[in-house]
Amino acid sequence: MKRETVGILACPACRGSNSLDVFHEQDGEVERGRLICDACGVAIPVLHGFPLFTEARLNEGLASEADLEALSTRLFGDLAAYDAYRRQKDERGLWESYAAFQPFNESSRAAAPLLPAIQAHLKPGDIILDTWGRTGWSGEWLAGLFPDCRVISLWEGDSSVLGYRGFRYWLNAGRRAPNLDILFTPPNRPLPFASETFGAVYALDCLHRYELSFGSECLRVARPDAALLFAHLHLTNAEPDPWFERGCRQVHGRDYRVWLDTALKNDSRRSWVLAETDLFNARPGDILADTPETPHYNGDIFIAQADRSPMIVKSMPKSPPGSYFLVTPLLRLDFGRNAVMVDGALHDSDIGRLLDRHPVYRQRLPNGLRSMSNSDWLGVCLAVTGRTAGEIRASMGEASSLDDLIDDEILLPVQISAKALELQRFHGNQLPLFQGAALWDDLMSRLRNAEAPAIVLPDGSEVSGQDVARTVSALSEVMSAAIADFDQTRINLEASDEPLGLLVLLGAVSAGIDVVLGDTAADGLLVHKGAGGQKNDAVQLYGSADCLAARLAEKLESGNLTMCSSPGGLITLRGCSPLPAFLFIEAAASLRHALRPDLSGISDFCEMNELLHCLAGLFRSEPLIFAGADR
Repeated sequence: MKRETVGILACPACRGSNSLDVFHEQDGEVERGRLICDACGVAIPVLHGFPLFTEARLNEGLASEADLEALSTRLFGDLAAYDAYRRQKDERGLWESYAAFQPFNESSRAAAPLLPAIQAHLKPGDIILDTWGRTGWSGEWLAGLFPDCRVISLWEGDSSVLGYRGFRYWLNAGRRAPNLDILFTPPNRPLPFASETFGAVYALDCLHRYELSFGSECLRVARPDAALLFAHLHLTNAEPDPWFERGCRQVHGRDYRVWLDTALKNDSRRSWVLAETDLFNARPGDILADTPETPHYNGDIFIAQADRSPMIVKSMPKSPPGSYFLVTPLLRLDFGRNAVMVDGALHDSDIGRLLDRHPVYRQRLPNGLRSMSNSDWLGVCLAVTGRTAGEIRASMGEASSLDDLIDDEILLPVQISAKALELQRFHGNQLPLFQGAALWDDLMSRLRNAEAPAIVLPDGSEVSGQDVARTVSALSEVMSAAIADFDQTRINLEASDEPLGLLVLLGAVSAGIDVVLGDTAADGLLVHKGAGGQKNDAVQLYGSADCLAARLAEKLESGNLTMCSSPGGLITLRGCSPLPAFLFIEAAASLRHALRPDLSGISDFCEMNELLHCLAGLFRSEPLIFAGADR
């Protein structure tokens, strides 16, 4: 918590101001301390940078430094325990669909046409209130959109997808956006802020969940000229078709219209009741009209200073250079057919159930198979491994398909911190447990301990995970010797349909050797199958006394193997610039939960989809089946 946040806080019981006792502070953030109400003496713990109005103490004697240390241990646990939870979640592929869906959800994105109007109400240093920080997304999203403002994000306490432990792990002081503070406060209690504090209020999924006083509380803490957006309200104007139970308080749009007219009768601001579908589908130049009689069943309320001219939607930049992209967790990735598709059975049929409840979003998704090019897959790989928009556009070139990926809802541009990107990847099952070299070490460890087949050869014979790990380690040394024999610095792998060729690729990049795939004219040591006779400056996989298979057998027989190191070489695929080998390995690990279950039909890993198919398969328990294998 930042010290300046104390000045806007007020006791939710008596509206008194607070004094701050700091027990530990780091880099300008209060890590541990307590807030004491100057009027009634109630003490509010501050732990790991979070004020906990949910854990109020009757007096400061019950919030001593020792008491808070014990409370921290009980509520927040330790990071090792959360890492153990992450491992379990990663191995089982568990997820919470609405946390993964929130950035893509029409309920969140309906705010986009209103952002320019909100921006017009703000000046540098203003404070924005986010009242529904359940997954950690909305606060970070607002902090990225309005970097010159401060954002205060609220959540209800130790509940839902993060709880105290998750917030500490992902968004504690020092990890979250520098202009973001996060507070925990009980639902249906007065907001713990002084009146007329905020320059804008963003209240997603709240007005129909909380007590009726919530709307009045938001108006109280907002400045008289502030913009307020109550996003995603359940209306009785219509029912979903097909029907599903929506829950919460359901009110007709005209009743919200009457409430607004009453609450704002002495206010200079205008208000709108808007259909969520109209906002989600709005395009630059569209006029947003007050529609309390909307035939849709979800709506938004917007309050803002405005003249009486129509509110026209303005365009926003798609992806500023410093922004990131989220890869949709809603589509099945079919590397075998080089396509993506809507698959309701994905994630134990969570996707089907979710899209049944969001037909307006389903309409945005590709209808049937959406074919993918090398450029498309490259964009997905760069996005899911955390490259910025500027880096991605530079790697893909001017004639890239990036905008098509955005238009087809495969990538979503977002302005958030790098840690928030990690958190959202975690929600979407796209963040491997290990990062960097540890990810490769984990893969090799899994393979070394796997007696089950990891690869099925074209003749139907099987290669265990243990043998794959040993072979890659041996090939790391064999390939280093081979390029030294030929006085080369990289290899040109022509044998792209051979299982041994795949292992040669992994062994080479593990040794730090660059690999060119599918370009026989490229410089480097040519590695080919051996058919058609010996070639100059080349080495065969099979068929000669000095072929790689013979060298490999000799190395394996010696038993003198060292563990191969994390890949350091570059991979060049057809039509692509050289890219770090580890990019493909990390991307494959990140995307493995969205793979088509059948890992058969591998025939040419010089193509991006086949390479990802192979690498992602190594992280899965099912074997890779090369073309021609009889299974």
